[in-house]
Amino acid sequence: MTTIKMNSKTLATQSGTDEPVMASGVTIPAAGITGTLGSGIAFPANHASNTLVWKITAGDHSGTGSIWNSADVSFSAVSGKSYEITAFYNGHNYRSSGSENRRDIASRLFVHNVAVAKGAWSTDGTIIARGSYGRMLHVGSSTNTAYSFHAVNLIGYFVPGTTRTEYIRVNTEGQSGDQTVVSEMNSSNPAWVIVREYSSLTITEVT
Repeated sequence: MTTIKMNSKTLATQSGTDEPVMASGVTIPAAGITGTLGSGIAFPANHASNTLVWKITAGDHSGTGSIWNSADVSFSAVSGKSYEITAFYNGHNYRSSGSENRRDIASRLFVHNVAVAKGAWSTDGTIIARGSYGRMLHVGSSTNTAYSFHAVNLIGYFVPGTTRTEYIRVNTEGQSGDQTVVSEMNSSNPAWVIVREYSSLTITEVT
C-alpha cells in the first residue's frame, strides 16, 4: 500500500489497482468545493433534498358554476422518500344565485398518478389536505356583489409506495344550500392582481 503523508499525517492511501482514498481526517475548506453533487450522494436522514415551487395564476384553473379544479402539476415521486406539499392561493367567493347569505367553499389537495384535465371535476386520487373557507351567515339578505375573500392554505404529507410520476391538483366546491357559491382566484379587478402574484404550490422532498 502506498501512503502519502505530510508532517507524519496521512493524506491519502492507494493499494494495488484501487483508486486512491483520501484520509478521513483531511479537512477541505468549503470555499474549495465546487461542482455538482453526484447522483450517488446520500443526504442525512430527515433533511430536505429537493424543493419545487410553481406560481399559480388565474388561468391555472377552470370549471363550471361552483366547482373547479386547478391544472395538474406533476413531479417525480421516489419510493421511500416523503413529500410535504403546500398549496396557497388568494381568491374570493361570491353567491351567484339563491338568497342565503353564504359565501363558503371547500378546497381539497389531491395527489394522483393519473392526470386530470383542468376544469374537469374529479375526486380520483388521494386527499392529503382539505379546508373550508369563506363565511356563512343566516341573518338578513345579500346581493350578488357581496364577496368573501379568502387565502387558501393547504398543507399535506405524502409518502409514495412506488417510484412514478404523481400529479397534484386543488379542487374547490361551493357548499350546498339555497345558493350557488362560486370561487375565483383574484383576477378581474386590478386592485387584486398584486395579491394573486403570491399564490403558489410548493413540494419539499425529505430523505
